[in-house]
Amino acid sequence: MDFVTTALDRENLVDLIPLIHRVLGKVTDRAHLEAKYKTGHLGLPSFGYFAHTSDGRPVAFFGAIPTLLEKDGQIELAAQCCDAVTIEEFAGRGLFTQLGRLTETRLRDFGIRSVFAFLNQNSEPAALGKLGWTGIHRMRRFTVPVLTIPLDSLSRKISAGPAYRAWVTTKLAARIRADHFLANSVLEDGIVGSHRNREFYAYKIAGNSFIIEVAGVKMWVKLGGGLLIGDIERRPEVEILVAVGELRRIARSLGIAGITFQASPGTYLERIFSRHFAGFDSWLLGGKSFDPRFPIEALRCTLGDLDTF
Repeated sequence: MDFVTTALDRENLVDLIPLIHRVLGKVTDRAHLEAKYKTGHLGLPSFGYFAHTSDGRPVAFFGAIPTLLEKDGQIELAAQCCDAVTIEEFAGRGLFTQLGRLTETRLRDFGIRSVFAFLNQNSEPAALGKLGWTGIHRMRRFTVPVLTIPLDSLSRKISAGPAYRAWVTTKLAARIRADHFLANSVLEDGIVGSHRNREFYAYKIAGNSFIIEVAGVKMWVKLGGGLLIGDIERRPEVEILVAVGELRRIARSLGIAGITFQASPGTYLERIFSRHFAGFDSWLLGGKSFDPRFPIEALRCTLGDLDTF
């Protein structure tokens, strides 16, 4: 069967809605996707390619969101690849590779110097074997259990999630920081990490995450299958542990049954969490650099760097 490949644009963005629902079982809408792929603050368009059947049915997609990476004070354009989905009956026909190569070519035409992604079990083999990406390391995931009445999960089961999230936001309002800024905790000499300026957080916070202050420590958090920590202000270990303990008490009062954090192995917060909480391997962080000054092997991330955070 022949397929028609088409670059992502504002009109065909809605073709992602049925693809994501069928492949991932997730419900999304145009407003959410427009916010996700709206990166005009970088002066760049949306990136990605669809594969359609001859009768116009979308069967696969490969997307990329422009971002900035930083190393030793230098900044460059990069892109996080995401939403790589193929309907099962069309898998194994090279669509991931074809769309990925088209997307990479267009990214390079716009001055993007590197690409990266959090690879799952489906995208990992093709990204490493067909696109020539490097597997950097597996992220480390930590879960802090919270004993409570699970209002969070119950609200999703009875389709009351939006009302519950609004209630939680109201309860946290006094802790939410108005400045919307938190330095990237992974950055050290020689390390590549996301460049997080206020424009970055304005884009991310549009996705319903927020920066709060707990026990004098700033944390970037989001509701989503529990309380997710995107990053934590780099402070002494004892202060971070006190703040996590207080966050645990807050979660208990809100009916959130668990707190999750992820970070690259060997980073400042990962070392602290590994000494106090059970951890295990998660997604493979992979990528490719087109600029030797920013070796992709030096990339380090936290959960907040994930495209869905």
